[in-house]
Amino acid sequence: MADEELRRAARELLVRYGGDAFPTLFVSAKGSTVRDDEGREILDFTSGQMCATIGHNHPAIVAAIKESADSAVHMFSGMIPESVARLAKKLADWLPRPLKRSLFINTGSESNEAALKMAKLATGGWEVLALGGSWHGVTGMAGAVSFASDRRGTGPNPPACTSSQSPMPTAVLSSTAATPAT
Repeated sequence: MADEELRRAARELLVRYGGDAFPTLFVSAKGSTVRDDEGREILDFTSGQMCATIGHNHPAIVAAIKESADSAVHMFSGMIPESVARLAKKLADWLPRPLKRSLFINTGSESNEAALKMAKLATGGWEVLALGGSWHGVTGMAGAVSFASDRRGTGPNPPACTSSQSPMPTAVLSSTAATPAT
C-alpha cells in the first residue's frame, strides 16, 4: 500500500532537476519492468541511466557490484584497486588504436564534463555544439550545454555557447570564438 508520508517527503525534500515526475514511488525493478507503491507493474520505456540497455538489476551487474563490495568499494583516486586495473586493461585491448586510456567516473554529468574539458584540451577551442532538447547533466559546463525545455539555463553559459529556441533539434554555434582566461 502507498505510503503518503514517503510520497510527501519525495515531493517536499528532494531537489528535482527535471519537470517530469511520477506521482507514485517505486519499490522494485527487474529487467524491463518496475513496480510502483500501488503494486502496479509498469513496462519501463524511460531510457533511465544504464538500465536502458541492460535492464534493471541485471544479474551480471549485481554480481559485479557484490564482488566489488567484497574487495574495494571506494578508495582515494591514487589507490587503484586491482579490479579497476583489470577493467582498464580489458578496455585498452578492446579499443581501436590509438585509443587506450580510460577515465572511470560516477555519472553522466561527470562524463560529459570530462569530455568537454578533454575537447578543450585537444582543440584549444571554446565552441560547443548543442542540440535543442538535449540533456547533458547537472554540473556547470554540462548543464550549460543542455537545452531541454524544462532544463534550459541550469548552468552558466560557457564561452561561445548559445541555444536555439526552436522546437526542432537545432545545431547552434557562436559566430565568434571566446578567448580563454589566462
